Amino acid sequence: MYRDEWLYFKRDYRKAFVWVLIVSMIVFFIMLWGAEQLFRSNPENVMQFLQDRLGVDSPQMVDSGFTHIFLHNLRAAVSSFLLGLIPIVILPAFTTVATIASISFVIPFAQSLGVSAWKIIVYGILPHGLLEIPAFALASAIGIYMSLSIIRQLFNKRKLNRPLLQVMKQCLRSFILVVFPLILIAAVIEAFVTSAILHNFT
Repeated sequence: MYRDEWLYFKRDYRKAFVWVLIVSMIVFFIMLWGAEQLFRSNPENVMQFLQDRLGVDSPQMVDSGFTHIFLHNLRAAVSSFLLGLIPIVILPAFTTVATIASISFVIPFAQSLGVSAWKIIVYGILPHGLLEIPAFALASAIGIYMSLSIIRQLFNKRKLNRPLLQVMKQCLRSFILVVFPLILIAAVIEAFVTSAILHNFT
């Protein structure tokens, strides 16, 4: 079962997966630079905004429970997947790029509270991010593959070498068997492991 998924990944999803990660990292570093400039130029207003609007006032950020984290991340992944039904190839990547880019505000915020960037990265992002980020990127890659398949079926003279319905079934299977478990495990880690580590080390 998972051997087939690995074959699907190498054949159908890998290129999009890599490109989504590359673009996400580029946007992340651009946003990180912008966030650092924003915190340096007007830290009081930025801190007040985060505290008033997001309820964030400590290095632990928002102490969300498992259900909230899981449903939030699942919605983001499902959005990337469903956007693949629209024959515009770049749409499924938006959710992943935006999600990874949003992390850029966590680092300067923590630094403004006296927590080092490496502690936030190692203790607050990596434990769950090692599963969560690939899950988002894979959801986008699956969506991109679906979108490309629809485009080929509708507009390309060279039709797909298999029925479009079969492609859709493969993509749904990949989402259920790979993306969903990764999102679930990452949510468990973020809710119970990352939270405990942050409280102990920041």
